[in-house]
Amino acid sequence: MKNKLKFHGIKCLSGILLLLLLISCKSEPEFSLIDVKVTVASHYQGAEATIIQLTDHYFPRRYSNFQKDSRKDAAAFAEFLAFKHNIPLHVFEETDKWDEFEDFLNTGRGGASVYYPSCFKDYSLAELNSIISEIENVYGRRPTTLSYGCGKTEYTDSLPNYILGGRNSSAPFSKFNQVANTWYGQNCGNDLEVDFSKTKNLINRPAGGRFYSEIQRYGASYEEASLYVIDQVTESINTSGFYTNFMHWHDYYTNKEGDTIEGVKVMPYLFQALEKGIGDNHTAKIDYNEAIEYLYAKEAIDSVYLSKNAESKFKINLIFKKTRPIDYSVIKTPITLIFSKKSIQELGGKAISFESDYGLGVVKDSSNFYVNIPLDLSKESNSVRIDLIDFEENIEVSFQKPNLKRKGNNTIISTTASKFVVFRRKKEAPEYEIEIVDREFNYSKEFQFKGFEEGYDYFCGAINKQRESSLIAF
Repeated sequence: MKNKLKFHGIKCLSGILLLLLLISCKSEPEFSLIDVKVTVASHYQGAEATIIQLTDHYFPRRYSNFQKDSRKDAAAFAEFLAFKHNIPLHVFEETDKWDEFEDFLNTGRGGASVYYPSCFKDYSLAELNSIISEIENVYGRRPTTLSYGCGKTEYTDSLPNYILGGRNSSAPFSKFNQVANTWYGQNCGNDLEVDFSKTKNLINRPAGGRFYSEIQRYGASYEEASLYVIDQVTESINTSGFYTNFMHWHDYYTNKEGDTIEGVKVMPYLFQALEKGIGDNHTAKIDYNEAIEYLYAKEAIDSVYLSKNAESKFKINLIFKKTRPIDYSVIKTPITLIFSKKSIQELGGKAISFESDYGLGVVKDSSNFYVNIPLDLSKESNSVRIDLIDFEENIEVSFQKPNLKRKGNNTIISTTASKFVVFRRKKEAPEYEIEIVDREFNYSKEFQFKGFEEGYDYFCGAINKQRESSLIAF
C-alpha cells in the first residue's frame, strides 16, 4: 500500500485550481491599476494564529536504547495524538533516522529542521551544513531553522544568513507568572518588549512553553500545567500570535521527590490543552520552518495591487522591501493573499483561477478567497496572472477537518481527499503503547486496510491537503 512521495511542502489545494507565475508577454495590452483591495494575511491561509508543538529528536520504535521502557512508544504516540487533536508537529533532528522518520514527514502531520548537537560539539559551519543536507534528504526541502542543543547559543552570531530562525531552551513558566512571547510581526502577538527588529532575536528565540518541565521540574499538576497552556494559546489567538510548546517526546526523568515522570503519560494532557485552547478557531497548519519563513515573507511585501488589461486579463503585483540581513532566496513558503468574494463578483467573476506548476491554489470560506502564492524573494517584485471563472462550487472549502466514517469492517471514508495512517494498540494495554502499521501517501477519499490481527485495537488517522486531521477507531 505504501507509495512513497517526497514531501515538497504544501501540496495542491485544489485539483481544478492551479497556480502559475507568468511573465507578461511584450505583445499583450498594457496592464493598468484597478481599485480592488488585496490583503496580505497575517498567518498562513488567513488563520487567526499559528500554534505548533515542538520536540528534539525522532526516535523510531525500534531504536535500541529505548526498548526496555515506554520511550519506545513516544514518537508513534505523539503522532497519534497530533492526528486526534489536529495539532501541527515539528522535529528538530540531526540525522535522517531511517525510513520511519521519512514516512512521518511524508504523511504531513509534522515537519523537520536542524538540531545542532552543541551539547557535545563546538559549532562549525561544515557540521551545520552536513546536518542541513541530512534533513533535506528526508524532508524534501532545505530546512531554514534550528534548535540549540543544551541551550548553548553562543554561536548565534556565527550562523549563516540562510538560517532564519532558532529555538533556544528558554520558556515562560506558570510558577513565575510569566507570559509567552508570541510576536509574529506588526500588530501580531506579544513581544514583551523584545526588539524583533533585531534579527538575532528571531534566530535565538524561546518557546512559548515547556509543558513537561512544568510538571517534572517545577512540580505543577497535570491540571495546572494544562490550564497554563490553555491560557497562553487563548491569548495567542486573541492577539493573532505565534505560540509553540516544546516537549521532548522521549522525556523520562525523575522529579524532586525521586519519582520517574514518563513523557508518554504527560503528552495526552498537552495535546488536549492545545486543542482546548484553540477551540473552534482556525490556526495555521504549518511547521516551524514554514512559520518563520511566512513571517519574513509577509514582512517583505511592501505593497500589493491588482491590475487589468484591455483583454480583461488580471495580474497580482507584489513589490518587495527586504530589510533583514538574511538570504531571502531560501524562503519557499507561499504567502496568502485575501480577496473578498464581493470584490471578485464586482470584477465579473465568481471565483479566482490560477494555472501552475507550483501545486498551489485557492480555497475559500463564506466571505473570502485565500490565494496562496509562492514568492521569488531573490527578485524585487513578482507578478502573478489570474483569471476570474464561473465554477466557484468546485473550490475546496477551507479549514475543514476530514469527517471520517467506517464502511464495513476495513474501509474508512473521508469527506476530503486525505492521506492515511493506521495505528494499533494491544487490547488492555496502556493508551501510549501505540505502533504504526501502515501509511497511505496518496490522497484519496477512501482507504482500505486488511492487515488486522487478533488482540489489537486499530485506529485510522486522516490528513487532508490543507493538513487538517482527524482520527477514528476501526
